[in-house]
Amino acid sequence: MIDMVGFDSLPPDFEIVTGEGVGQAPAALGGEVEMVPCPNCKKDIQVGVKACPHCNTQMDWE
Repeated sequence: MIDMVGFDSLPPDFEIVTGEGVGQAPAALGGEVEMVPCPNCKKDIQVGVKACPHCNTQMDWE
């Protein structure tokens, strides 16, 4: 079903909510998405997400 979403037409602040967490649609961010390791589970996450989609650790991007 996710492949039916037109990510090109989503606003930049659009959030995707799944059972694994919350994140922004990569195409909605415009350009290349920067990834960093989660400080808790060490899996790659997008810079700026509110919580890790893998372990749900809340992020503080100050």
